[in-house]
Amino acid sequence: MASDSACERKENLTALGLDFVGAITPGVTGLGAASRVAKGADKIPWSSKPVRDAAKALEQGATEVSIGSRSQAEELFFGRYQGQGYRNTTGMSPTEAKDFFGGKIGTYHWDEGAKNFPHGADHLQIHTFEGDVLRIYFQ
Repeated sequence: MASDSACERKENLTALGLDFVGAITPGVTGLGAASRVAKGADKIPWSSKPVRDAAKALEQGATEVSIGSRSQAEELFFGRYQGQGYRNTTGMSPTEAKDFFGGKIGTYHWDEGAKNFPHGADHLQIHTFEGDVLRIYFQ
């Protein structure tokens, strides 16, 4: 029988990767983010050398990086940007995103298949709060 104690509910939420108001903790196994143990975004090791190298390049100011898969792009996004207030505009036109959010700053979207034009490859595009446009290309 499940316990009703607040302490045990809090522990159960933490084990599932949820904070106490229901936000997902990046990198917790079973939630689709990555298979890393949640220890805090700055202490979670990247899953592979290509992801680690791409993260380092972004940290050093690169605006475009290439990695092997969408799941690696998701890992980079969750590890570096999730929880900072970025809003998903996938499926919106540029005009819709600007009208809805007042601009593209602080948004991200996935460009896949025919929607990746004119960039030529599938990618995650992030419009940072600092004004940069980042692209994480994947196969």
